Amino acid sequence: LVSGWSFALRPQKVYLPCPSGGRNTALQQASSDNDAGEDGMGAMRRMLESSWNSEAMGFVPSDPSAAAEAAATALRQAMFDDLQTSSNRAYFIDLSFPPYDVAQGTSMYDEVSAVEFCMELAERISSSDALSPTSPKGNDDDKSCLILVKDEKAVQIVNKILDGRQDKSDFTGDEQDVHEDEDEDEELEVYDDLADSGVLDGDEEQPTAPTMDDDVDSFRKKLMAEWVSEESSKISGAAMDIPQKPKKKTKKPSSKATNKSNNSARSKWSRLSSLFGDARISKGGKMGSEVAKAIQENVQPNAKEATLIVLSVQNTREELMAIRRVLQLCAESENPRTAVLVNCKLEQPLPRELFGAKTVYSLLPLVAQAAPAGRTPFQNDKPPKAGPPVKVAVMRRYPRDWEVFVDDGVLGSGSFELAATVPVGVETRRGPQMQWVTDAVMRFLQARQR
Repeated sequence: LVSGWSFALRPQKVYLPCPSGGRNTALQQASSDNDAGEDGMGAMRRMLESSWNSEAMGFVPSDPSAAAEAAATALRQAMFDDLQTSSNRAYFIDLSFPPYDVAQGTSMYDEVSAVEFCMELAERISSSDALSPTSPKGNDDDKSCLILVKDEKAVQIVNKILDGRQDKSDFTGDEQDVHEDEDEDEELEVYDDLADSGVLDGDEEQPTAPTMDDDVDSFRKKLMAEWVSEESSKISGAAMDIPQKPKKKTKKPSSKATNKSNNSARSKWSRLSSLFGDARISKGGKMGSEVAKAIQENVQPNAKEATLIVLSVQNTREELMAIRRVLQLCAESENPRTAVLVNCKLEQPLPRELFGAKTVYSLLPLVAQAAPAGRTPFQNDKPPKAGPPVKVAVMRRYPRDWEVFVDDGVLGSGSFELAATVPVGVETRRGPQMQWVTDAVMRFLQARQR
């Protein structure tokens, strides 16, 4: 580093020297509790989309479906490779930005979106050609996923919101069908009236000038019409009293039925459950037995659920015990299953059950912000405001190495560019150290200004 530049490191927040002398640069995660809910998530999405380089980085994770497509592409490849070469059945997926990561803050975390991501992921890995450990090739109907959140309260909240969205969608679809039917009836009635009047007759003749013979014929027809009407008035009156058979209405298939079929089709690939259910886990010596009992009662995959997706497990003692129990269940020789840990924040060293686990997809957005001259790193613990932001994305997409992408916002192409890579190894299995990322960004910015 150049003499006179300062450097400091903290978890999730880094100040690094800026190539323009006399200033510091803050490298921090691109979201925090200071951002207000939707505004923070919208800013995060816009930041990624505005600089995303699809050719170099793959799908932009702008919503649960797109994020699941990006993660599933890497996961399917890893699952296929491991079936050929090893017995590993555990994988990490990390989306370290809102609304999927609870570590970003409770105001930014959206458990429903996180579960929707898992549902989309389940569909893509179950319905693909990638083989699940227990399913024969090509037999997609025998594969599905069990999604596990922390407790039954989370299950009920998520199901309630998803059901509410479905009901609203069904109601909107029914209203639209009613309006479409009314419009169709009006069109049919207008068509009949016009057809009766001869307007729609393709053989309509052009009008000609009237003659004397025409006048005589017209007078004779009027007299005949009056005579006929007097004779048949009673008959016609009786005929009018006869109820007419109502017109048959042809209804379009309701979108409600379509939505329900789509919903049932999605549920075909996944089922939502929890690790602990309603159990209360104590902090004393009974914790181990209580966790084991809760897992036994709540984590009960059926024969078709070949993959267990565990969402947002934190580094608490009881959740670590639960993860180990789930991994032991997946490793049973009679019916081995795959475990996918989504945004599970487990500190090093990892339990022995995860010794061979791979991080197949990871995305960590960061922002580097230049600080005014003379500013002390972490002064007042507030990020500096001066200078254009430098966007950074740390990624891993199996089978690629860890990659650091940078958009300096000034001298570059206006999109993320590959700044550095680091091979996947024992020390970088869960990602490179923040100091390594800081140094990589510094080298890139220095080279760019030369």
